[in-house]
Amino acid sequence: PWSKSADIKVTGYRKPFWGVIAAADGLKSPEAYVSADVRALPHSATSASGFPTSLAVPAGSQMVVFFAKHGVKNALTATDDNAMNAGVTFTKVENACSVEGANGFTGADYDLWYVDWKAGIGSAKQLTLKWS
Repeated sequence: PWSKSADIKVTGYRKPFWGVIAAADGLKSPEAYVSADVRALPHSATSASGFPTSLAVPAGSQMVVFFAKHGVKNALTATDDNAMNAGVTFTKVENACSVEGANGFTGADYDLWYVDWKAGIGSAKQLTLKWS
């Protein structure tokens, strides 16, 4: 039979979200993201720290965005493997928006990292990402 134990704890997490976006995909300015936009991004992880270490960015892309619960990640450095490891600068916005949890659970503040290629990139990029 099952019994209740004081040693068992359930810890929730807030998963990160990210996406590579072109104008046809509903490009928004980074300040305009709200909870529903973040949760609708095409990629998410199954753990709070589950960000990718590499990312393919197709030609024509205009923006890459990453959202993580505030304080989970502090810094992101990125290089473009297709351009002799040239640096790619992401801008960080702390507490960019509040993102609801599963089933409309109370929102939590999320940080945003983004890179904006306003006119779109001419050729594909393969980014190597380092999180800390």
